[in-house]
Parts: sequence; C-alpha cells; structure tokens
Amino acid sequence: LTALVEGTYRNAQPVLGAAGDTPVLVYTRGNTDRGTYNAAQLVYSIYSGSVWSEPVPVDSDDTADSGASLFTAPAGTLWLIYQNQSQPFPDSYELTLEDFARTSTVVAARFDAATGKFVGHTVLSTANTYASHAEIFSANGITTAVWVENTDNNYFGTNSTNAVYFAQYADGAWGISRQLVSGLNAITELTVGELNGGIAAALTIDGDNDLATPDRTVNLLTLSGQLTQLTGGTESSAIQFATLPGDITSALLWVENGTLKRYNGTETADILVNSTLSDGFIVLSDRILHRVPVEDGSVLYAQIFDGESWSEPVQITTQEGYLQSYSAAEINGSTYLAAIRTDVTITETEVEDDCDLCWAALSDFVDLELLSVDIDQSA
Repeated sequence: LTALVEGTYRNAQPVLGAAGDTPVLVYTRGNTDRGTYNAAQLVYSIYSGSVWSEPVPVDSDDTADSGASLFTAPAGTLWLIYQNQSQPFPDSYELTLEDFARTSTVVAARFDAATGKFVGHTVLSTANTYASHAEIFSANGITTAVWVENTDNNYFGTNSTNAVYFAQYADGAWGISRQLVSGLNAITELTVGELNGGIAAALTIDGDNDLATPDRTVNLLTLSGQLTQLTGGTESSAIQFATLPGDITSALLWVENGTLKRYNGTETADILVNSTLSDGFIVLSDRILHRVPVEDGSVLYAQIFDGESWSEPVQITTQEGYLQSYSAAEINGSTYLAAIRTDVTITETEVEDDCDLCWAALSDFVDLELLSVDIDQSA
C-alpha cells in the first residue's frame, strides 16, 4: 500500500469506481477552511495510468458531505450518490444532532468524462427530513437510487418512523421520488442491485431499536413495495447484491452468524463459513476480499474460488496499523485498492490516531509470505 494522502481525515471512507476504463477515487477530506461543522468535504481524484490527479470537490457548495457510493453503469457512466447538508453552519451555531439530521439530503450526480467533473447534481430526498444510507445502481439504461428517510429526524433511526424511498433516472432526467415502505424500525444497511433480471433493494432491520443487540433481519424489497423477510432476528450484516465467482447471475449476499449466505430469488444457500466476513467484504471476479484483525492492527485477506471450491483465507497486505476502511474495484483488467491506514497511540489521557489514505494496483496475488520453515534433517 502506497500513501496517497498523509494525515488525512479519519472518516475519509474511500470508494473506487470507473468512468469507462478510468479509475476514479472519491473520499472525504477535512477542509477546516469551511468551518468545523462544514469541514467534511467529498473530493475525487482521477488515475491517469501513472499518478492520481489533485483532489477536486464533487460539488461547489460549502456544506458538509458524507456517505459516498459509486456505481458504473454497463455503458461506462459513473454515478455518485451521497449525503449533502442543505445549509452550512457557522462555528458559533450550537448544532444539535436533530439540526444535522433535518438538513441532511441525498444527492445524485454523474461523471462527465469530457470535462472530468461530476455534473447534474440532483436532490432526491424530502426537504427537512433526515435522509441517509443512499445507494445507486444502473442496468438496462435505467439508474435507480434508494435511500432511507426518518420523519422524526432521529439521527440513529432508533424508532419506527423509518421509510425507504427510490427514484429512477431515464431519458436524461430523474423521475419523481416514491416511498416503497414505511413504519420500519432502525435500518442499519440498505443496498440495491439486480435479482432475477429485475431491480430490487435489500435492507437489514433492527428488531428492538437497540443497536447493541443481535436481532437484525435481512429483508428483500421490490420496487413495487413488497417487503419479504429472509432471516430471523440474528447477527446478520454485510448485505450486497453481487455475482459470486462461479455464478452467472447476481444474487443477494449477506453474513449470518459467521456464514456467507446467498439468496438467488428462490432459495437461500450457505456458501462458506468465515466469521470475519461479518465486518464487510468485497466480491471480485474470482475472490472475496475482507479485513482481518491481527496483533496491533488489521490486514486484508482474500478467499479465492478456483472454479470448484474456495481457498483458505490468503493474506494480501502486510502494512502496519489498522485498515479503518477500504474499497476495491476491477477496472480494465487491473484490481485497484484504496484504504485508510491508521496508527493508534493510546496514553493515560487520550487516544490519538494518525491516518493515511493509501492505494495499490494489485495483479494476481497468492500468499507469498514466508511464516515459518521446517528443515528436513534427513535430507
């Protein structure tokens, strides 16, 4: 991993996408010139094949940004969706969580390859209502955005006033935003993708609005508003739509009590057992990437599918410190990785962290780390 930005914002949360065959990296930086409450600023860099460009803001306002998600449409258009505050707040303002929630909107934009800028910024969510968990997907010429709204402006969503909305972009414009389902407990994850040839959403719902208890269910949500519970109240997380190595169609994936599950629209199957996947994972064409805690840090591992079975976990990074967040994408034959590497110093009075935004271009990798040597004395 090579440092791209040293001393970066601890919640930078990088995401990678492709504009055609060109890698684009979006992350959050701390721009304190805009004031404390507005400092979180989404920026992007473009990879030229040898270097990353200087970061540029994704929009031109002075309000705080967060929660970026990217998706590349089959035709090569890169879509961005994120949370954007509807107004700036001066440092003198006594900002509350309700203020922050009330002014949080969901905005979508697309990348214009000709100008190298994100354009067409459109607010999709309801005014003066907390909007979050935004995701975007594109297929068959239609781009679909989904997000969560909480009508009580509860930042943590720990009540039963949560609703899921969606909007679609077609023929050069966004359509009307529509509510799919309402009256839900806290929604901890939301995703959108393809299932059985159509577009669907999926969400995890907390059973008792206590985010510390393991009682979350995985639910499928059609764009007609039909909500189907797929699991009981268990430790379920890391939901996503993806095509697993060896499969030919997209399915809904999640981790339940340490087991990777796949729902293909008809039935649920167990794929593999790996408790560390519950922290999140990324599906690539022949492997799954995931983060594993180690002594004094964390590293990335991969499990590779050889066409018949899954390998044992293979360590692919050896950096010092913790990987606080990470993203990976396969673009034009190469796998790109971005991550926040964090060094943590703990004293009697405080915890300090030093964060770097790092990246790597990975070729085919195997575990080449020499952990021990056994000598055959009879040789």
